[in-house]
Amino acid sequence: MEYLIYQIKLSGLISIYYLIYRIIYFENRFQFKRIFLLASLLLAIITPFIHIHTNKLPLDNVQINLPEVIVNVNSAVKGIRNANNFWLFWLMLLFPLLYITQLFNQIHFIFKLKRNADVSYSGKYKIFNINANDSFTFFNCLYISRNIETQNRNVVIKHELIHARKLHSIDILFIDFLILIQWYNPFIWFFKRQ
Repeated sequence: MEYLIYQIKLSGLISIYYLIYRIIYFENRFQFKRIFLLASLLLAIITPFIHIHTNKLPLDNVQINLPEVIVNVNSAVKGIRNANNFWLFWLMLLFPLLYITQLFNQIHFIFKLKRNADVSYSGKYKIFNINANDSFTFFNCLYISRNIETQNRNVVIKHELIHARKLHSIDILFIDFLILIQWYNPFIWFFKRQ
């Protein structure tokens, strides 16, 4: 039950932080935008664990008398409830399992691209010339499409080097982890798009 309450709080906080992010206008302030997004997600994870204790006023001479209520639940209703919990449990696990499968397929695809690529180096970064339409970065490896025209190639490499230097792969994996536990929350998907 506590896990469910934590999930509800986390969902609410992610939603609130994303709305704050959308209200604040970030024009060409990429570093601040990245810090705000990551800090708000970390804050959303930590905040539900913070408990603020308040002094409760003593209620002297307060007496509440409630009538005794006896509730009988027959076994058929219990069986239905258990069956519903069983299906709900597997439904809640289905999407994360599918998402993990997709992540492993993407990593497998990256290794497959590596095998058929020409490799060059730019300092500590490996540049793979790949047979794909898109260019991307995964940690210190840059995957540059062979389909890019020569005059645009250096611009794309510089762009992807920025992603590698700033460790954007960690950001993406962090948000992917949050998607595994908050897949039903549309705001976490909005965070991923940012």
